[in-house]
Amino acid sequence: MLISNAIPGFITGYFSTCRRSPRTQPAYSADLKQFAGALPKSTNLADVTWAHALKVEGYAPTSIRRKLASVTAFFNYRVRRRTIERSPPWQLRLDLGGRRLLTRTLSEPEIRSILAEALG
Repeated sequence: MLISNAIPGFITGYFSTCRRSPRTQPAYSADLKQFAGALPKSTNLADVTWAHALKVEGYAPTSIRRKLASVTAFFNYRVRRRTIERSPPWQLRLDLGGRRLLTRTLSEPEIRSILAEALG
């Protein structure tokens, strides 16, 4: 099965059987369209060996993770449907080195300023 033919069936089938955020389906559709666009049109599902360059292209770690989740869900769905035997990204581990934002605390002068304004 060609990947370009498999994606629409995945979107219809996958989202009819699982609950996701309303924004997930359009995001997955866009990610998979981008993924398929990076492959030759005649690419067969079983022949996919995709190594993405999204980090190099400047995508944020959270975007890359979501794109990878889209592709992984797609292939896992196709394995369950017995279209392919094994998911190409099944062993893929991705360390993007994303920044974890810490909670910012107020300094003592900032707290005093807020209290002074509140107590007037």
